[in-house]
Amino acid sequence: MKLDQVADDINVKGNKFVLIDLPYGRTALEPYMSRDTLDLHYGKHHAGYVDKLNDLIKGTEYESMSLKELIVASRDTDDAVFNNAGQNYNHIIFWQSMTPKYEDPSEKLLSKIDDSFGSIDEFKSKFVDAGIKRFGSGWVFLVVENSKMAWKTTPNGDNPVGDDVEVLAACDVWEHSYYLDYKNDRKKYLETWIDKLINYKFIESRFLES
Repeated sequence: MKLDQVADDINVKGNKFVLIDLPYGRTALEPYMSRDTLDLHYGKHHAGYVDKLNDLIKGTEYESMSLKELIVASRDTDDAVFNNAGQNYNHIIFWQSMTPKYEDPSEKLLSKIDDSFGSIDEFKSKFVDAGIKRFGSGWVFLVVENSKMAWKTTPNGDNPVGDDVEVLAACDVWEHSYYLDYKNDRKKYLETWIDKLINYKFIESRFLES
């Protein structure tokens, strides 16, 4: 299923957005991401963005738009709608970018990573560096740009939707994504995420469709 479908169709019911189901149980990512974190992050933060977005768009021209259309339309005109729509989209990708059953990248994907970054070690290093350098709250996205993979960061609820790139994966670097498990050690969270939680199968499926 293409990324557009994941973001635009799965979490829509009638004219309302709905909180997507997690692709795993709330304890499945332990010990790297705890149930307490998922209860807070998914059950409170992501759910809150969905509810707020529905309230904001009710009875407006946004109500008939897909999530990605809504993000593009509100980017420069309505901060509240844009932020809640963006955070809904970002989290949809984030949950699927992790897996409780880590597997190394396939030879085909590893070849693409080597072509873009030089090596898997450099791929990981650039991810951690990007996440550490993103000041304050934000996101790290793996994208395809000009046929090459790259790590890009955005502040707050922003994302690359509408840019000439394809999003392959997302990692949340807001404090609520790691503080309960890693306190203020964002670097350790990022290193653990890229070594233990990243879902290469999800990335490969997106890359092949990009």
